Amino acid sequence: MPFIRSKKGNDNEDYGYMLFVGRHVPYKNIKALVELSAELQYPLVSVGDGCTREQLEEYSLMIGAPVRFTGNIGQEELVEIYNHCSFYITNRKRFVAVCL
Repeated sequence: MPFIRSKKGNDNEDYGYMLFVGRHVPYKNIKALVELSAELQYPLVSVGDGCTREQLEEYSLMIGAPVRFTGNIGQEELVEIYNHCSFYITNRKRFVAVCL
């Protein structure tokens, strides 16, 4: 997807995406993050794996959300993805946190 680029240059350049990192399980309510991405048409990169990942991938395609699911990745790639996100976001059933 175009919102994760592999290029040399500014190590902290903002590539314009929100980032979620964690297990894909029901209580994390990642579906709400996918819906937010669709509503705002703002890309979401979701790093991790779990029992809801396949459903979330299908749902994001169905609603036209600009989401990239990376699965589990190595530490070096994770650091690069953190360095280039606009902000980190996490969610639970009754809690949303955004870290800028």
